[in-house]
Amino acid sequence: MTLILPDLDLHRSPLFQAAINERFFRVWDYERDGPFPHCRAVKDEAERLAAEIQAENPAEELFAAAEGDLSFMRGSSFRGPERYAREQGTRPAAFRQLELLLHRQVGDLNLASVQPPSREDRVCRVVPGLFDALSRRDGLLPLRPEMVPRKINHDRYLYFGEHALFPHPGISGARELVGDLWALAAAGADIRVAIDPNRVVRREDTQDAVLLDYWFGIKPTRADLDDLSVVGHTRHERRADMHGHFGSGELVGTDFWWSAEGIRKVLKVEETVPRSAYRDLTSAVWNRFLHSIRDTAERRFVHLDGAIKAYPLEHYGADFDSPTARKGENPVYRKMWRVEGPIEEAEWGRIVGHFFRGNELVIEYFGEALDERSAPVTA
Repeated sequence: MTLILPDLDLHRSPLFQAAINERFFRVWDYERDGPFPHCRAVKDEAERLAAEIQAENPAEELFAAAEGDLSFMRGSSFRGPERYAREQGTRPAAFRQLELLLHRQVGDLNLASVQPPSREDRVCRVVPGLFDALSRRDGLLPLRPEMVPRKINHDRYLYFGEHALFPHPGISGARELVGDLWALAAAGADIRVAIDPNRVVRREDTQDAVLLDYWFGIKPTRADLDDLSVVGHTRHERRADMHGHFGSGELVGTDFWWSAEGIRKVLKVEETVPRSAYRDLTSAVWNRFLHSIRDTAERRFVHLDGAIKAYPLEHYGADFDSPTARKGENPVYRKMWRVEGPIEEAEWGRIVGHFFRGNELVIEYFGEALDERSAPVTA
């Protein structure tokens, strides 16, 4: 059974734009009656599209789709009716299909955002001068202190002229990392970040969001960071009995590589997400990747950047039962953020920990080597 669903154009659809722009968007807010002084166009489009879905699909097929949707049938404040039954008609079922359509299309846009920025990106079409402000090398936006709001909100954003921009989907969930970068930029450091190519609002329309959790970073302080003989490859894998215990996405393992280049030590870190976590959802698997350089003569880090590697799902073999299987060739590599210049070790540790939010293996690896609190006690 394939339902007939409408086509949505991000550049022309107020509903699609609202789904992208609003952190807590719910299509069900527009299914119900109520005042819509600032979003009448969104309400009208939602009603029109739901009516189209009802008109284009037989009632029995909408009922069947609803009854095969366990999340919808069980009911939730985020999914409309507390419980759905055929007696309620096809309108709720049509709104559910509209919700799923928006969810898939937002997911597709986020997946496509790993590509380099383009003048045709929504954010570059809406914001004058933005594309030309991006670095030619890696498409990152250089930050200036005046771009950072004085009040750093949980839903991070930046000011660019009359608009507010948002961090790339690859790092937007790592709120503490983004907060670290924003704070460094406000202090005048050389910070550049990848911007969400689709999400943009007028400066006066930014919304506050409060999210209550916290992730502690790491604090590197040990002297062997400057020992050029301490190099090589280490792999940490999540214990089989701990999968699903951390609430931040599935994870198989994380690899750490140290190498020496003259008086500098180079660190590369890449995590491995299981193939099964992405099955039937997208066409690629995203893994976070970190690169850093330490000047051993100066005894400090001088470069740090984070990126996303997107591996085509069809060739990706790594999974819980095959943790060392190949991930495939030629992943799409997209830089997310970059810090240049001397970096204090405590700041470096916080940024690394915050970038790998939800990956306890990074803390496990660096804890004893870089945090004096976890070093063995000697008599």
